[in-house]
Amino acid sequence: MIALSPRTKAGRSGLVALLPKLHRERCILRLADLKVQRGTRKRAKHFELSVNTSLDAVVAGLRRQHGEDCWLYPPLVEGLRAIMAAPGAFDSDGGKGATTAAVRVHSFEVWDAASGALVAGELGYSVGLLYTSLSGFSEKNGAGSAQMAATGALLASADAELWDFGMVRKTAPPYATPSYYALKEEKEEKKKGRRRRRKLWWVGSFKVSAR
Repeated sequence: MIALSPRTKAGRSGLVALLPKLHRERCILRLADLKVQRGTRKRAKHFELSVNTSLDAVVAGLRRQHGEDCWLYPPLVEGLRAIMAAPGAFDSDGGKGATTAAVRVHSFEVWDAASGALVAGELGYSVGLLYTSLSGFSEKNGAGSAQMAATGALLASADAELWDFGMVRKTAPPYATPSYYALKEEKEEKKKGRRRRRKLWWVGSFKVSAR
């Protein structure tokens, strides 16, 4: 989603509009292919990971790194906070006594083991077996790669299958993990009225490294 807040001569108005941001191509990792470099494992010993404990602190870190005027406008953050506080509120009845989970909001926090300071974090959400990263930040060398590696390992242990990094880039994001995939929707034009097909394209193999 893109959060827009129109400006007036007197400053920012009270209206915030949420618009869908849809990419025809997305970068996706199969968590079964996740591998963490030995150097990242060594650096990770200096950090501690927590999950869903400090959403506001992660949002503050994101704003420090990406700007106070970034897409994390207060009404959007309030919505994310409400979903995290009541994770089952948007679930639906899947039939035969089964419950279908709608969405879960997650924050991943990395703390410096020596000082106890928050040094990296990520905001994202999950739907079923898919986890999507919204944004992340890092304020100490090695903390970003440790956070990404730990997040991937935790997702895999929770039986998640896919990790969506968002839009495809011409160059791999520095936190990319091995077996990097792009999900691309391609319209077939050979036959009139032919349905669109989804294809999974291999786009490279990269190492985990610091952001």
